[in-house]
Amino acid sequence: MLTLSIPYLLLPDALTIAVCLILAVNLLTRRRDVPGRLPFGMFLLAVAWWAFFDVWDLQTSALGLKMFVTGLEYVGIVSIPVLIVRFVVFYTGVQQKWLRLWQFARWALWVMPVLTLCFVALDPWLGWVRNDFRVLELSPGIFTLDKSFGPWFYVHAAYSYAILLLTALGWAWLHFRRVQRVVWNDLLVLLALLFPWLANIFYLFSGGHWRSFDPTTSAFTVTAVLLFFNLLRFRFLDFLPVSRERLIENWGVPTLVFDQKGRLAFFNREAKLRWGLSGGLIGLDRSEGIPKLSWLPMPPDGPETRTTDVIFTGDRRFEAWEAKEKLLCLGKRPTGTVLTMHDVTALRESQRALRLLNAELEARVRDRTQDLQEANRRLSEELDQRRQAERLSFYYSLHDPLTGLGNRSYLLSRLGQVIERYRRMPQTQFGLIFINFNGFKRINESYGHQAGDEFLRLCSNRLKESLRTIDTAARYSGDQFVVILDGLLQAEELP
Repeated sequence: MLTLSIPYLLLPDALTIAVCLILAVNLLTRRRDVPGRLPFGMFLLAVAWWAFFDVWDLQTSALGLKMFVTGLEYVGIVSIPVLIVRFVVFYTGVQQKWLRLWQFARWALWVMPVLTLCFVALDPWLGWVRNDFRVLELSPGIFTLDKSFGPWFYVHAAYSYAILLLTALGWAWLHFRRVQRVVWNDLLVLLALLFPWLANIFYLFSGGHWRSFDPTTSAFTVTAVLLFFNLLRFRFLDFLPVSRERLIENWGVPTLVFDQKGRLAFFNREAKLRWGLSGGLIGLDRSEGIPKLSWLPMPPDGPETRTTDVIFTGDRRFEAWEAKEKLLCLGKRPTGTVLTMHDVTALRESQRALRLLNAELEARVRDRTQDLQEANRRLSEELDQRRQAERLSFYYSLHDPLTGLGNRSYLLSRLGQVIERYRRMPQTQFGLIFINFNGFKRINESYGHQAGDEFLRLCSNRLKESLRTIDTAARYSGDQFVVILDGLLQAEELP
């Protein structure tokens, strides 16, 4: 019967049960689903299952019950290698790359464990897994089942060893080919995958007192603890699992990941090719300057994404990049930042070309506007000149250009008006005065035509000064002038 006392031989299994159950509950109750979470949790429960029935086995002295309990142990024993394979496959994302192969392999992996369970159940009759059973008392209250191993046991052992070894090597190949720098936690993960393999070999090939203690369950507990805490520390299950890291690796833009202390933690293939980065830069602090990354902008100081323009010039080359850096948080605790670089050279060159084109267009518009304003000014001047010419033409069509008096046309027009008025209003009379300068011809001949013209202008001015505003004076011909006296009441008013 199962007692409350825990002898020293049961302590490893008891610790295994407690640790694996705590880790399994912590993992399976997480709200956030991540690749490999379910197989890893089932692996923890399988180890706890194995350890629980091993404790029961050590405290049972009846041979029949002991064989039944050890048979139940094998449910966990045969499941553990397959669950480790499923965990690594889902965590690394291999099932997506080799989908058809995995659809076959995920069921084929269970063929050997199912056959082993069947042969374990038939051990009392076939003895293919175990035979020659007898109960030995190791210490008071502690009993072990001494047995010999049949051929199928070694077949299953070789199968399990091969799975564990290939899984460890496969994880190492998938992991180390994508990292820029191998660090100590990577080696611990590899050791965690190989540790049960080494412990089981030690158990099978050891003799004497060590054959009574199977360290394999404790070895799997060490594996679980190393995987859970070591990889969880590096965001194995929450921050950057391999599937997401592969997504960043295959991202089409250069991407850099920094931890919460500003140290470079990861860069993808695009960043490596663009700036020639190497694994030796991993772990360097950005505040102290990272070779080839001296252009790094300041990290964001809040949840908002910081956007910065980074310009590279040299060797007759212009490059413009838009740096976007986002703060990463686990709950409310900052865990680092991710910096993505977007090549906006074509956009900036287009913007610069557009600015130059706009400046050129504005200059052309300004020149055209000035030309148009100049054309408008000249046109306005031409119109003013034309209107002035028209006014002068109209004026000189009715006035004498030398004296400024009305000419014959103006005289006849004005005379026609006063005659027509006289016909309508006989009481309103008018008078005509004909003026002729005798001897004017001698002035031209003696003093020249310029003196004659000046004489005519002086006479015209005096004539205008002596007339009323309603009277009209006109030059009829060379030295002949006519004056219309308007508004006379009788002929005696003539001067």
